[in-house]
Amino acid sequence: MSSYLRVLRHQDFRYLFLGQAASAIGDQVVIVALALFITRLTGSATDLGLVLAAQALPMVALMLFGGVWADRLARHRIMIVCDITRAGLHAALAVLIFTGAAQVWEMIVIEALFGAARAFFQPAYTGLIPQTVPESLIQDAQALTESMSNVSVMVGPALATVLVLGFGAGEAFLLDAATFVVSAGTAASRAATRARPEQASAPVLHELRAGWREVRSRPWVWSRSWCSPVRS
Repeated sequence: MSSYLRVLRHQDFRYLFLGQAASAIGDQVVIVALALFITRLTGSATDLGLVLAAQALPMVALMLFGGVWADRLARHRIMIVCDITRAGLHAALAVLIFTGAAQVWEMIVIEALFGAARAFFQPAYTGLIPQTVPESLIQDAQALTESMSNVSVMVGPALATVLVLGFGAGEAFLLDAATFVVSAGTAASRAATRARPEQASAPVLHELRAGWREVRSRPWVWSRSWCSPVRS
């Protein structure tokens, strides 16, 4: 606990952590909200599987691309674009639900775009952490981020159940969209705009091949990609 408090004293990291904490809880809300809404809409487990797969597959497929571009562009700007994109996607889904026009194919398209945006956000966020704390606290900062992800797994589903059963699925998706706005605001803050590392000079395909070799040599990377919370 003392190490967590120590790392949170750094304003740069604190802003990023608070934004990511909010969005992580929102992501877990969405998982349950999707399950409850699709069950009510069609009652089909296949439909639910298709929607969840539509989010997961683009994320896994594009994660290497996201990592390459996180080394070439300003990471906080990538995060802002991805957060705004995901906020717009789930706000649009909330509107479809409110108007009674939501269909499974529309949710598949929205969640596929959502997963693609996450594939670019996550490497940028992970790469930005070392720029917001002293080198001696990088491990503590990463550990706190992982701890918050675990907490979100417990808090998010409970909150989703209250929202969906007490109000509606639309409200759950609006909440998730709002958490992305918070995340984008923290990424846009002064604290998140430190100079990034020098841009990579190697061709994109060369970096992708190198990244693929690293991923293949570490099977735990794949298991982490599939088992991690839907939003980061």
